[in-house]
Amino acid sequence: MRRRSGKHASQIVDEASEDAVEKPKVPKEGGHGVALALVIIFLAPILQWSIGNKAFRQTAWFLTTIGIAYLGVLFWRYKHWRREVKPFRRFVVCFIILLLELLVENFLCWVVSALDKNKYSYTPLQDLGEELLVWLCNASTPARFFLRDFKGWSIHHFMLTVVIVAAGVVFPDRKLAQRKLSGFAMAAQVAATVALSRAIRTVSFISTILPNPRYHCYYRKFPPVPDNLLDFVRVGFSRLRGNGGCNDLIFSGHGGIYTVALCLFQTYYGGKSSFLVWTAFMHVMCMEILDKTHYTVDMVLAWIVTSLTWYRLSWLGCAPDEPGEKSKLEIYLPYICIGILTILLVIIMASDA
Repeated sequence: MRRRSGKHASQIVDEASEDAVEKPKVPKEGGHGVALALVIIFLAPILQWSIGNKAFRQTAWFLTTIGIAYLGVLFWRYKHWRREVKPFRRFVVCFIILLLELLVENFLCWVVSALDKNKYSYTPLQDLGEELLVWLCNASTPARFFLRDFKGWSIHHFMLTVVIVAAGVVFPDRKLAQRKLSGFAMAAQVAATVALSRAIRTVSFISTILPNPRYHCYYRKFPPVPDNLLDFVRVGFSRLRGNGGCNDLIFSGHGGIYTVALCLFQTYYGGKSSFLVWTAFMHVMCMEILDKTHYTVDMVLAWIVTSLTWYRLSWLGCAPDEPGEKSKLEIYLPYICIGILTILLVIIMASDA
């Protein structure tokens, strides 16, 4: 069974590599529906700041319900699901790899925090980038509003960007249809990029322990180190640590999500709405530094490493030229997409509540 599953996974990767060989570049035409959806998403925080939080939440839930219903209709009417069968298998493999990486990383965050000899002392590194941003906030009122006072964009907007861009292939756009893009191929490239870049990050932060920028982190997040090995392992797997451990993680995981969403949009769509996405990207990167969540070097390396990983794995995002043979899987793909979309949006809205 193991040999067969390993052979099947390698066959999926080989098929993706063949799809990417000597493929002519297609101009970035179409995608007006995707651009409009992203403009609405990234303008939403400005609307929230203008009309107030309560009125905005009611509007957001209303628009979200309409958006889910509209995408559900588009998924149902989409006629090219056979083109998505191979990329879907590719996406499943990449997603499983991502889940395994996150499980190992989650445990190693606890291990490194526990092994840190200076975990009970507060000795942060000097961050010249943070000092520069603080000086800008004190020297300029517009800079202070943009960098510190305006709590607008967050990781949820970039997660929605990934969902909208990948689901955009079903939008009724003739020019977009001629490009023969694959939403599951894009999703596979996203999952593989996040997995590989975070694996590089994990190797980095377990190699050299650097102090966390937050005061008394270990007191707030972890118990004393157990003497028993079984208890030590239990603590490591007892909870999910989305914000990492109590050492610096070399580069930011949130910064990786921001970067992969930006790369996804720039690679397959771009256009005039890129200015809004770039503005939100710069805002959240600076906010992570000013909040002392990460050092400046963490955000810079997240941008560089994730971008390089994204373009190195570009072959995963290529859709097959031929739709392939008829498969029973294509019948269930619309339902799978609706389920994935609904779960993601519920998680985002629940975490934002």
